[in-house]
Amino acid sequence: MNVVSALAVLCLLGALHAGCLTSAESIKSESSETAAASEATRVVQSLIRIPTVTPPGNELAAAEYLAAFLSNEGIEATLVESSPGRGNVMARLRGDDSKRAILLLCHLDVVPVEQGWSVDPFAGMIAHGSVYGRGAIDDKGMCATNLIAFAELKRQGVALARDVIFLATADEEGKSEGVRYMLERYPERLDVEYVLNEGAGGIEGLLKPGQVVFGVAAGDKGFARIRVTARSQPGHGGMPSALQAPHVLIPALAHLLEQKQPLVSNRYVEPMFKNLAEHESGLRGFLMRHPKLFASLLLRATATTPTGRAVVSNTISIVELKANGAVATVPAVAEAWLDARLLPGVTPEAFIVEIEAHLRDFDVEIELEHGWAATLSPWDTELSRALERQLPDGLADSVVGPVLSPAWTDSRFFRDRGAVAYGVPVFVLSEQQLAGIHSHDEHIPIAELGAGVRRMFRILVDLAASASVSSTRSFESLPQGM
Repeated sequence: MNVVSALAVLCLLGALHAGCLTSAESIKSESSETAAASEATRVVQSLIRIPTVTPPGNELAAAEYLAAFLSNEGIEATLVESSPGRGNVMARLRGDDSKRAILLLCHLDVVPVEQGWSVDPFAGMIAHGSVYGRGAIDDKGMCATNLIAFAELKRQGVALARDVIFLATADEEGKSEGVRYMLERYPERLDVEYVLNEGAGGIEGLLKPGQVVFGVAAGDKGFARIRVTARSQPGHGGMPSALQAPHVLIPALAHLLEQKQPLVSNRYVEPMFKNLAEHESGLRGFLMRHPKLFASLLLRATATTPTGRAVVSNTISIVELKANGAVATVPAVAEAWLDARLLPGVTPEAFIVEIEAHLRDFDVEIELEHGWAATLSPWDTELSRALERQLPDGLADSVVGPVLSPAWTDSRFFRDRGAVAYGVPVFVLSEQQLAGIHSHDEHIPIAELGAGVRRMFRILVDLAASASVSSTRSFESLPQGM
């Protein structure tokens, strides 16, 4: 995904607590998932060693690897190039059609790598019990988890009430060319009821030691890419003027960033706080049990951190600056590109009007390059109830609830078509691991890869298996993967 995962959204709740400390390594893997962890590790390493940085992506080799894995399991895979070199792979396990299909979704491309890594970002190195490399979490770890849980349904001969579809796409970190192409080419094959995607995670120790809070990304904020341009005559570097383009643009941007966005609740705040309240007592528990009554207080507490504010307000980040002048010459054009993340109910067009009002006293041009509104799924669904049953996975005092993600994901395309799409938190990650997403030394614990496969498999059995199949069915012997 294009920004920090919705994992970080959960840290907003730390405003009601002294800290947001995690230690995923303290969660011990069970022997039943040892083989799954080993197999998932090999898959993640193999995918990391196939560089798929967007741009240009070049995901075809990674898609071919997954297709070969599925073929080795006796599962037919469809390999598709959405454009030359941009590979996508899809496979299907048939059910009895008594219920509509579900989709396991992940993406094969990754964001660029900047200087500062302590390891080779494309070596898939194992250190300190983790796999290191670009995409280890976002999103090749999810691809591995989805792949092995999907294959395990076939291995165990689980009778399905629904078709279960595996889809790994290209270009999610760019313009989502892969998922757009697949939906246009295969609209009937991708007509699903539920989508299980990236964009969420579990955090341990958020409100109390040892407790894991699983935040499910039931919705994604909207997005707008906005260009702000100042123009003037070029000038001599030794004779500055407040009218020169860079000197107009910089104060305009500073003024815009000083504007405080209002704090607004969303449909997921109440159910999340009420779920948390079941494990709390005293004043904090009382506040959480009555989120509507204490909405203003809870919103202010939430907004005390940058992550928290991102969930309850519109945000603006400057992501690119350009003013190409020569030595001793002030350029005639200075430009900035803004990344705005928008709350439900705020369209990109409406937000542009707001920005124009804030900058009306500055001689700048404002252009909306592209964007979309927030997309939301309902929370009280068959899928949410399956997640509430299966994600805790024996972790005492854990909590499952919905969050609004400040990130964008490909879930929005399926929500627009009527599907319920969630970012499913199959991994429990620490703050350090979270910080590696789109940054240096991205890594995922091997134990969490195994736990993630187990959680995803149990979710699939709960949601998709025929009524005669136990929702607590565990792994049988997992064969060695590719």
